[in-house]
Amino acid sequence: MGKGSCLVLEGGAMRCSFTAGVLDHMMIARIPYPDAIVGVSAGNLVASSYLSGQIGRSIRINCTYCDDSRMASLRSMRRSGSFVDPDFLYHKVQEELDPCDIEALAANPCELTVVCTDVETGGPRYFKIDDMRKQIDVVRASASLPLVSRPVEYGGYKLLDGGVADSIPLQWALDQGFERIVVILTRDHAYSKEPESRMLLARRMHSSFPPLLKAMEERYIMYNAERELCFRLQEEGRIVLIEPPVPVTIPQMEKDASKLVALYNQGLAVAREHEQEIRAALS
Repeated sequence: MGKGSCLVLEGGAMRCSFTAGVLDHMMIARIPYPDAIVGVSAGNLVASSYLSGQIGRSIRINCTYCDDSRMASLRSMRRSGSFVDPDFLYHKVQEELDPCDIEALAANPCELTVVCTDVETGGPRYFKIDDMRKQIDVVRASASLPLVSRPVEYGGYKLLDGGVADSIPLQWALDQGFERIVVILTRDHAYSKEPESRMLLARRMHSSFPPLLKAMEERYIMYNAERELCFRLQEEGRIVLIEPPVPVTIPQMEKDASKLVALYNQGLAVAREHEQEIRAALS
């Protein structure tokens, strides 16, 4: 890798409907694919539809299943240990109900790297996806939120949501040597993360993993610092930064499809506005 172009995707569960709008416009406008993508949490699911060339798929899935108890429920929590049903989202939906074009995804030369948090160290781990079918558990781990998910075991590691350890992996892209970078955020410019308010519950649920708890406690510091890096490099003209134009107020598991469509349309509009900058960075 290195000395090419990279797309950095923040997570945010249903807030990634904004990202879906941005990426769909990039496909509609036939903007070239980057050399690489590094994605966090739900950003990787949106990236899979982008890499497979399936315009509209991500927002369609979000709107179709946002209020479906098969997607997320207390029943799933009791059965699987995860509020979001992993079998339904990562297999039933992805393989049967609205399947990802795996062949097209595999044929796309753009490399996808998924960020997870190692619960035993509290630090990030980065996994290059070579085969989406065989590595779907990595994508699932990256989007498995603490407090409502059990750690996912993969490659000898116990993993959870990549956003805990590296919410906006711009520094990773810089460290790899990429010179042309587009970062897509899922929070507006004025947003600032506050300390985690559920640490008492976190300490009960994840007592076996003190490093994870420390990372959760300090996440707001890391996250706000990563945003500041984005803003500084944008001002210096070193990256293209795409962000929602107004505060994103929907919760992570928004169940109102109309609100998701509105956020998606914001992504389309912002990408259209910045189309030439994005094209120049990725071409």
